[in-house]
Amino acid sequence: MVEGTAEQVTDPVRQDEVIAAFEAQYGDPITSPEGAFFGFGDSIREDRDLLFAVAPITAYGLGHDGQVFSHARYTF
Repeated sequence: MVEGTAEQVTDPVRQDEVIAAFEAQYGDPITSPEGAFFGFGDSIREDRDLLFAVAPITAYGLGHDGQVFSHARYTF
Protein backbone atom coordinates (compact mmCIF):
# COMPACT_ATOMS: atom_id res chain seq x y z
CA MET A 1 0.00 0.00 0.00
CA VAL A 2 1.30 3.47 -0.87
CA GLU A 3 0.20 6.82 0.54
CA GLY A 4 1.00 9.98 -1.34
CA THR A 5 -0.21 12.70 -3.61
CA ALA A 6 -1.79 11.60 -6.89
CA GLU A 7 -1.71 13.72 -10.02
CA GLN A 8 -3.27 12.99 -13.36
CA VAL A 9 -0.75 12.24 -16.11
CA THR A 10 -1.74 14.26 -19.19
CA ASP A 11 1.61 14.49 -21.01
CA PRO A 12 1.31 12.16 -24.05
CA VAL A 13 5.01 11.24 -23.92
CA ARG A 14 4.76 10.17 -20.28
CA GLN A 15 1.51 8.32 -20.98
CA ASP A 16 3.19 6.37 -23.79
CA GLU A 17 6.08 5.44 -21.46
CA VAL A 18 3.64 4.00 -18.92
CA ILE A 19 1.59 2.22 -21.57
CA ALA A 20 4.73 0.67 -23.12
CA ALA A 21 5.97 -0.53 -19.70
CA PHE A 22 2.55 -1.98 -18.85
CA GLU A 23 2.29 -3.79 -22.17
CA ALA A 24 5.87 -5.12 -21.85
CA GLN A 25 5.10 -6.48 -18.38
CA TYR A 26 1.65 -7.97 -18.99
CA GLY A 27 1.62 -8.67 -22.73
CA ASP A 28 -1.24 -10.89 -23.91
CA PRO A 29 -3.79 -10.15 -21.16
CA ILE A 30 -4.10 -6.59 -22.40
CA THR A 31 -3.63 -7.20 -26.10
CA SER A 32 -6.23 -9.94 -26.57
CA PRO A 33 -9.96 -9.15 -26.76
CA GLU A 34 -10.55 -11.52 -23.83
CA GLY A 35 -8.09 -9.62 -21.62
CA ALA A 36 -9.21 -7.53 -18.67
CA PHE A 37 -7.27 -4.51 -19.93
CA PHE A 38 -7.89 -4.89 -23.66
CA GLY A 39 -7.37 -1.54 -25.36
CA PHE A 40 -5.72 -0.06 -22.25
CA GLY A 41 -3.33 2.20 -24.16
CA ASP A 42 -5.94 3.48 -26.59
CA SER A 43 -8.43 4.18 -23.81
CA ILE A 44 -5.88 6.41 -22.09
CA ARG A 45 -4.83 8.13 -25.31
CA GLU A 46 -8.50 8.81 -26.16
CA ASP A 47 -9.31 10.11 -22.63
CA ARG A 48 -11.75 7.26 -21.92
CA ASP A 49 -9.61 6.24 -18.93
CA LEU A 50 -7.44 8.42 -16.72
CA LEU A 51 -3.85 7.75 -15.72
CA PHE A 52 -2.49 8.93 -12.37
CA ALA A 53 1.00 9.01 -10.86
CA VAL A 54 1.50 8.90 -7.11
CA ALA A 55 4.40 10.71 -5.42
CA PRO A 56 4.92 8.38 -2.44
CA ILE A 57 5.11 9.67 1.12
CA THR A 58 4.67 6.39 3.02
CA ALA A 59 4.56 2.77 1.88
CA TYR A 60 3.56 -0.32 3.82
CA GLY A 61 4.60 -3.89 3.17
CA LEU A 62 2.76 -6.85 4.65
CA GLY A 63 3.98 -10.41 4.85
CA HIS A 64 2.72 -13.78 5.97
CA ASP A 65 4.67 -17.02 5.98
CA GLY A 66 1.77 -19.26 6.97
CA GLN A 67 2.15 -18.73 10.70
CA VAL A 68 3.63 -15.32 11.38
CA PHE A 69 2.40 -11.97 10.05
CA SER A 70 4.88 -9.16 9.52
CA HIS A 71 4.79 -5.56 8.39
CA ALA A 72 7.17 -2.80 7.41
CA ARG A 73 6.69 0.93 6.99
CA TYR A 74 8.81 3.03 4.65
CA THR A 75 8.92 6.81 4.41
CA PHE A 76 10.21 8.77 1.45
